[in-house]
This record gives sequence, C-alpha cells and structure tokens, in this order.
Amino acid sequence: MAMRYWFGAVLLVVGAGLLADQLYPALEFGQWLGKLWPLAVILLGLIVLLTRSSTWMGGIIILVFGGFLQLVALGVMGEDVWGLLFPALLILAGVLVIFRLGRPSVSAGQSADALDHFVIFSGLEIRPRIGKFRGGSVTAVFGGSDIDLRDSILAPEGARLELTAAFGGIDLIIPPDWRLDIDGIPLFGGWSNNTVPSSSTEGPVLTVRCLAMFGGIDIKN
Repeated sequence: MAMRYWFGAVLLVVGAGLLADQLYPALEFGQWLGKLWPLAVILLGLIVLLTRSSTWMGGIIILVFGGFLQLVALGVMGEDVWGLLFPALLILAGVLVIFRLGRPSVSAGQSADALDHFVIFSGLEIRPRIGKFRGGSVTAVFGGSDIDLRDSILAPEGARLELTAAFGGIDLIIPPDWRLDIDGIPLFGGWSNNTVPSSSTEGPVLTVRCLAMFGGIDIKN
C-alpha cells in the first residue's frame, strides 16, 4: 500500500477518536493519545521495513526514534534521554552503512524502469536515464530529494509516481513535452506545479500524487 494511504488511515483513526472523545468524554481518547502517539512513528518504521518502496536503514532508524519517543511519553525514561538519542542514531546509521544493510537505490545509468527511494536525515540527487519510465515512489523524511527526469522517456502506457515529503522536500524536473496529471494532499505543507503545460493532447501521461506533511514538493520543467 502506498505511503499516503497509511498516513490517511492514521489521520482517520485519530480524527474519529478525538470526535468520539468529544461525544463520550469517558473514553479519554485524548489522554491515551498523549501517551501512545509515538506508536504512529513506530508504525511508520514498520511500514518502511515491510514495503518494497523502502530501505532497511530508514525503517530501523525510524523504529529507534519512535521507541525513544514512546519510552519518554510513558515516563519509562526521563526527558534527559534526548541527549542520548542523537548519538545513538549516529551509531546505528554508521553500523548500517558499514554492513550495507540499506538496499541500494536506482541510480543514473541503470536499466530499472521505476524509482524506489526512501531518504531520511539525508539528501538524494539523481538524473536517471530510463527508457520506459513507469513511475514508482520517492519519500523524503527530514531530508531532501532532487529528481531530474529530463533524460528519461515515458512508458507507452504512462506512469504513476507517488511523492511523499514529511519534514523535508522533493524537487522533480520533467521534460517539457510530458503530459502531467498532478494532485495531492498538503498537511501543514504544500506542493506546487510550476511546469509549462504540454501542447500535446495525445500520448502517455505522467500521473503524480503528492503528500506534503510539514514539507514541500515542487514540480517543474
């Protein structure tokens, strides 16, 4: 399931719980939410690990971060634990890099026909050459991604690309002759389409679906 569907499901559950809390205060959903909200971060880490559009490194780092948040929220660890969090994440990232647990991303020159990138606390800049581009997914969490598709060609049946920016940003460049169908959900963030509309009325279409949470997505020529 695409990342945006998981985000949507979490928002639905939280919204429904808060609404029920207003109607039935005895539920104390808000009180439980204050203690268990880090479970959403842990769930995100599990999704990253279990879906194909992810890296092991990103999922494990999110899980560790969510675990720290949950322990603090439950009072198991004091707030002074934040001084330990950043060094612990650096050590974990270093171990994962050394043992190459992160699955390599698609890079320029490879024959893969779709993008599959997850960026966290880092940056990505690529200009792939894909003969039959079919879409894929790009997710940036506390990081940024610059994707330049001007050397790629759309597949005859078109392509669908999922872009998710959470506390980060994604810049996408497409050729001026590509037909574009773009839509998205801004949550304390935004996405923008700065491309020049293609004069062609026939041919394949690039469908882009955006989710921007405390981040931004920019698409241009």
